Amino acid sequence: MLTSFAFRRFQPLMVLLLGPGFFIPADQALSLTNEEAQVFSSEYMNGCLEGVSQFGLEPEKGEQYCRCTLNNLLKLPDKKLQSLGMLSKEQIKQDSEIQNAINSCLSTYIKPDQ
Repeated sequence: MLTSFAFRRFQPLMVLLLGPGFFIPADQALSLTNEEAQVFSSEYMNGCLEGVSQFGLEPEKGEQYCRCTLNNLLKLPDKKLQSLGMLSKEQIKQDSEIQNAINSCLSTYIKPDQ
């Protein structure tokens, strides 16, 4: 069984843009088996929701955003998933497939004061 410790070896963290000025770290994904995808999904959601709370975003909208980005990231080609852990923040920002996975979900959240 894949443990959190085993998953940590794939860090450095992938950073997801959560709107202007906000960043949420998430463990990078690999070409995953079903079991690994479940572990990744759980850990990703925990990290993403922690970021939502940290930045004071509306919890329900934040959860929708996290689920949306997770689903999109898991749809990336195997080669792209395998490279995520080796990319810098700047490379992630410049990768159109990754940015599409993230940006297509931005409308699912709002800050409470907006």
